[in-house]
Amino acid sequence: MCPHCRRGFQAAQALAPGETLSCPGCQGKFVTPPVAEQQRLFQQSQAPVATRPPAPAMAPPPISTPTPLNDPLNDPLADPLAGPMQHAASQTLITTRRPQALHPGLMVGIGGGAMAAVLAIVLLVMGGGNSDDGQSSGTSAVEAGVGVTSTISSGGAAGVVNNAVQQLPALESSVSEWSYRFQAGVEYRYGYWVEASVNGIKARSGGTVIYSPDTDMDVRGESFEGSGTAFVVHSDGLLMTCEHVVEGATRATVRLGEQTYSADVVATDSQHDLALLRIAASGLPVVPLSNEPVQLAEEVRAVGFPLTGVLGESVKVTRGSIAGIIREQEGLLQVDASINPGNSGGPLVNDRGEVMGVISAGMAGEHVSAIGFAVPCEHAMALLRSVGIDPNGKSAGRKLDGPEVARQVTPAVAYVKVEARAPSLLKLPFTARGSTMAFQTAGGIHSFRTIDISVRDRGNVFVERTGDVAECEGDEVVPFLMDPLGQMIFEALPTQATKRWERRRVVSAMYLDPGDGAIDPRGIRRRFSESSLPRIVLLPAVEHIQYIVSENRNDRITIQKHYKFTIQQARDGVLREMTGTGSFVFNTKTGVPESMMFEGFSEYLVAGETFTLPFSVKYNLVGAKTPQEWSSYDPAKVAEQKNDSRAMKAIEYLRAGNYTMLDLSSNLGRLHSCKVIDDLRDEVVRLLEPIIDDESVATGSRQRAEAILIDWATPACIPRFKTMLTDFNKLVVHNGMRGLANVGTVEAAEVLAACLADRASYQTAGSHLAQMGAVAEEAVIPYLKHDEERVASTAVECLTRVGTKKCLPHLQALMAKRPSLSTSIANAYRMINSRGN
Repeated sequence: MCPHCRRGFQAAQALAPGETLSCPGCQGKFVTPPVAEQQRLFQQSQAPVATRPPAPAMAPPPISTPTPLNDPLNDPLADPLAGPMQHAASQTLITTRRPQALHPGLMVGIGGGAMAAVLAIVLLVMGGGNSDDGQSSGTSAVEAGVGVTSTISSGGAAGVVNNAVQQLPALESSVSEWSYRFQAGVEYRYGYWVEASVNGIKARSGGTVIYSPDTDMDVRGESFEGSGTAFVVHSDGLLMTCEHVVEGATRATVRLGEQTYSADVVATDSQHDLALLRIAASGLPVVPLSNEPVQLAEEVRAVGFPLTGVLGESVKVTRGSIAGIIREQEGLLQVDASINPGNSGGPLVNDRGEVMGVISAGMAGEHVSAIGFAVPCEHAMALLRSVGIDPNGKSAGRKLDGPEVARQVTPAVAYVKVEARAPSLLKLPFTARGSTMAFQTAGGIHSFRTIDISVRDRGNVFVERTGDVAECEGDEVVPFLMDPLGQMIFEALPTQATKRWERRRVVSAMYLDPGDGAIDPRGIRRRFSESSLPRIVLLPAVEHIQYIVSENRNDRITIQKHYKFTIQQARDGVLREMTGTGSFVFNTKTGVPESMMFEGFSEYLVAGETFTLPFSVKYNLVGAKTPQEWSSYDPAKVAEQKNDSRAMKAIEYLRAGNYTMLDLSSNLGRLHSCKVIDDLRDEVVRLLEPIIDDESVATGSRQRAEAILIDWATPACIPRFKTMLTDFNKLVVHNGMRGLANVGTVEAAEVLAACLADRASYQTAGSHLAQMGAVAEEAVIPYLKHDEERVASTAVECLTRVGTKKCLPHLQALMAKRPSLSTSIANAYRMINSRGN
């Protein structure tokens, strides 16, 4: 096919590559490409317009080097039917985040001894992010380690058409409209509660977090340059790297040897942090991919371009071994070779020069030995096969020494440089106040002991509109958890419309090892010395969060959350695993979270045994108002308004009279949970009595209606309560007494006072009469003269609480008649005189 007029023609005989031809149509001259390219171009010219040829299962053809990559019409790998929008590679901004400050996690006493475990998620330096000053400008592994991004591929999938790699649409065609949106000048107040228990000791914490966004809350990301590593997986210009190296890059270049090429993203695997690049080159050296199982302690070498701002832009090779295989993270490889910013995307090779994994992240910190992570080679193979590519590298087939490995691998390792702009962030100033209290229950008695009376914190939280927190400047953490207090309300939202998404990331847990000789078994600190100082120890861990939308209505989405945090190398006295489930509600109209409930367990290894600490945490949005509105805010009045609103909805349903079993039960339940509204007592009683007496209504609804009637009782209910007092069921009798006490009239008190003569219920009757107040005095006085002393004694106790000076003569007369009650009567005198009524 002629590259000028795109017209296909067939030569009389086979043509050798490199021959000069003249097009019979436009007379344009061109040089014949390689044979495989000739076949592809001819098939492309013969393909019908309405259909696409099937994808052959063969290796990709060579790429014609003179063809510009940014021109879809002249791109030999472009689908001839695809328009410019279909062909364009994903071009989103690369993600950068400020490093999180270390924050302590959990400190709790276990049993009679003290176990102090300080946990933190710390910075994992991503290899894909050398900025100009040599520091990481890529995403930290805490936020974008292996598989940290959503399983929804931002770059889309890819397929093969006419032996060509074709960029297909994204897995989700629509973009999610869910995002965090805060209004400037509005204060968002959240209340939180946390509870944990251990060995009969419960600890409770609660407080308030207030976010106060201002007009400068939108922080625009700055342009920057980053770098990483890639390696050739096919001689016709296909390279493998990490997705976070090129994610969102506005421009990417690849330097291979002495040549520099523009690069396009062909396909991505967000779950495993992999990306496939394409450059306009052919006949490149290739690093072979290994298909052998990985062995612990196997010797490996990491190849890449680390710390280019400090060490220069020459390739570096470091040696180490396979230190671990993290099964929870789909076989993620842990290596002890030196891994630094800039290594991301480089190959991890064995002693035969074969790629065993793609370097993804390294851990950095004080007192941290070399710890790096690599994505297993099998995931790179899967990405290649998903786009119809078979790697064509050839293994040496024998064990090589170090220099031989370097000579074989380094020519196929490329330096990747990207230009990007950091994403815009929301800057949300916050203040937090809270307190923690612990108590132990023994024999039904609570003994309180303060752990931390007051917690105060303030700072800024920088968060993307998808909920990913870039930085939280506060110092305090959520009690018994590891999250900073200021970022408690933020959960990751999907970038595309979906009902399921997840976050996977490699993190590290930090704890303070007191060191040898710091504290002796008696808890006495020895002489101060450098060896007695606590030593920071970092342990690799995996965090996996799954989100599932369970409900979406009335501008509110309820999202289930499944959480698991696992430390790979358990140590005594240190958190080993944290798991839990819960749900949170996000308001899509206002763009803020409204509530969350979460329950989980933390497991510790204590003296070789697993120790479990159950905990629960919840928060809710108290309100969103301006500072002036908050100054006049009355919580009691708001609670009363909410109560009245709930009660009115239930009453309106009862007024309608069209009952269904389910709706009647739910509305009675709503009314039962509301406080009594005095002005509506008569109407509620009138609406409930037919329901109680209707035997066709479900028993549960009738019982609930009767319970509501007792709470809302009026004088019209006295005959019903008198009947209840004659029932053989003791519970019914007591409910009748409670109803009479709620009526609160003299007539109700007289009916209730008659129960003082009943041996079975005189004590309960006396208690309810005391609750009625002074209105019961007249009804109780006659029972001071009762023949049975127990009745007279109960009457004295009741008058002690509700009597006035009006009853004093009657008490004086009783003292002369019953000297045995003189102590009770004297106490009644003292209490009545102290009230002065």
